[in-house]
Amino acid sequence: MTGRVFIRNFLIFLFIGSVAQLAIAAPVNYNEIDYDMTVRIDPIARTIEGKSIITVKNPREVNLVLGQAFEVTEALFNGNLLGIGREQTNQPHLWKIPFNFSQQHQFEIHWRGKLAQLDDSLDHQQTLGRPIAASGEAGTFLPDASNWYPRVADGLARYKVKLELPAGQRGLVAGRLIEERESEQGYHAAFEFPHPAEGIDLMAGPYVIETQTHQNINNRPIQLRTYFHPQIGKLSGDYLEAVKRYLILYEKWIGEYPYTEFSIVSSPTPTGFGMPTLTYLGINVLQLPFIRDTSLGHEVLHNWWGGIYFLFLHSFPLYPINTGITASF
Repeated sequence: MTGRVFIRNFLIFLFIGSVAQLAIAAPVNYNEIDYDMTVRIDPIARTIEGKSIITVKNPREVNLVLGQAFEVTEALFNGNLLGIGREQTNQPHLWKIPFNFSQQHQFEIHWRGKLAQLDDSLDHQQTLGRPIAASGEAGTFLPDASNWYPRVADGLARYKVKLELPAGQRGLVAGRLIEERESEQGYHAAFEFPHPAEGIDLMAGPYVIETQTHQNINNRPIQLRTYFHPQIGKLSGDYLEAVKRYLILYEKWIGEYPYTEFSIVSSPTPTGFGMPTLTYLGINVLQLPFIRDTSLGHEVLHNWWGGIYFLFLHSFPLYPINTGITASF
């Protein structure tokens, strides 16, 4: 074993031990939360309409929130009227349900609103610092931090999201694609994420979608996709091949890829986000010739360890063995 490989393996060992300690010390989340959501977006009019059914099993105290930019048209709690959750329009919606001995709570919230104008003149730091739900013909980005959908505060939730967009627009959230169809009337897709997650980010745009299937280390299929703006569509093949190489490399080092898909999604803004099953990168970033051999590896690796691994490995480049790829983080 070379010194370089030893150091790499030692760091991974330290990381796994640290994560195990964090897991043992983490507080128990008693609420078992599931979201079943339908969202309709018109990027030209910059409007959103949604219906969300939120099921909380074994509930303790529940705080449900929705951003102030949105209007609640109907709210039910266990089949009864709940109220809109605020007194003034400049306030977020907040519903507080105290602890009781119910085995399950169910909320049904219908909401709508006007999305902010997508601003593609922002730089990367401004984009990261603006948790605003924004839309336009060039793209839609609804970050979880904007509270664009009703959500249980400080809770981890599994979810299913059904997305409806006008013809020519396509979109996604993190998770497994379970349904997709397109017609002159519009685009419909459904995604599910069966693991407790911190939140939901939604992306849409005038995407051209390319798909390939990769067999993972245990011969299970992984669906690889690019959701690219038409002006960079020719880059799809090279990016999909690069993802395959990273998956082969990291599965040898770490173990089986934990999800059933990975997508690269282009953004009209200078964005660089990593979510489970996907990465969201600016068009101008994706056009840089070195991104496939550097930053893309970073984004793929997030899917094993989220952002925590960054604390351990940021200062230590990971050197692929006999692959021709250099992945620096």
